[in-house]
Amino acid sequence: MLGTLPAPPAAGGDAGVLHLADGVLVHRPAPDGATVGAALAAGVLEDRLAAAVASHGLLPADFALDFAGDREEEGPLVRDATSLPGSELSFVLRHADPEAFVSGEKKRLLVLRGALVLLALLTAAAAFATARVLRRERDLARLRTSFVANVSHELRTPLSAILLMAENLERGLVREEAARGRYHGLIRREAQRLRRLVDDVLDFARLERGEGPALSPVAVEVAAFARELERDLRERAAGAGPELAFRLADPPATARFDPEAIRRAVLNLADNALRHAGAKRIAVEIAGDGRGGLRLAVRDDGVGIAPARRAAIFAPFARGAPPGRGAPGAGLGLAIVRGIAAAHGGSALCLDPGPGGGALFAIELPAAPVRMGEGDGKMEEA
Repeated sequence: MLGTLPAPPAAGGDAGVLHLADGVLVHRPAPDGATVGAALAAGVLEDRLAAAVASHGLLPADFALDFAGDREEEGPLVRDATSLPGSELSFVLRHADPEAFVSGEKKRLLVLRGALVLLALLTAAAAFATARVLRRERDLARLRTSFVANVSHELRTPLSAILLMAENLERGLVREEAARGRYHGLIRREAQRLRRLVDDVLDFARLERGEGPALSPVAVEVAAFARELERDLRERAAGAGPELAFRLADPPATARFDPEAIRRAVLNLADNALRHAGAKRIAVEIAGDGRGGLRLAVRDDGVGIAPARRAAIFAPFARGAPPGRGAPGAGLGLAIVRGIAAAHGGSALCLDPGPGGGALFAIELPAAPVRMGEGDGKMEEA
């Protein structure tokens, strides 16, 4: 049975659709002003709709549209009949295995939730790492600023002393021979102090570049090295206040290391005790380790270093003294000590001082230190 025909469209107008009892009649204007149309039976229309839905991927796999509502072979019903807007056509939705589909969707949902949780954790970890890096960079910038100020102070002090004593000598204000000799010794001591500071800065620059100190390891007579080191230590401690004890404890007769580098490392440890620890007594010991290696230890009875800080104390710019305690410094001494020990194949440690408190540092050199490659030499100033 036919329905009521709509008015023919005007030339150039849109196509119209007439709904029939068993199909539809689609009519559209022709270029010559006539009206053309095509009738589609309901079954043909249903098949074409189903094919279009399948070809465009509008339904997931194993789903099917059933317009007649009787295609039970395509699977159980998963949705009741739905009418197409503006037509008498309707369809139901079927699936070959609804339970498997629901189970698969649940698994996919769990996987998606897990992925979202993992993504959230990764995002939180990245944010934490970024904040930590930014905080570290901020702290490093602050430490570098403090380092520049401290180095300027450290450089100014010996330079001012050298200039003052040189001017007094030049003006003839120092007349006695003994006084002039004492001035010469003071100038030499301040110049050595200035040189040590410059050497520390240059060595630290090498460590920052990953190069390590330039060494010239040689066979060293340990007893002779110890005598020279003790003389330097006593000269350094003279007038500073703390009592100095020096001891040889059955060291090997000879060892292979760079004597100038190891001397500087021990003097750096002693300087820390003299200037920052508030110590009244400093003990230096050179001993064998029982395996042919060498152990140089510096102990003081000062304020000590908290156990939690002992590993980090060798970091550049790190300070062991509590806030407000200790003299200003560049903060490079212990980093240089660790670099020198590592370049010899050994280690620098901050150990538990035991009863009495204070601080205990040790430089441990193996029996067969690592040989340096080409370019070995004394620590250079450039």
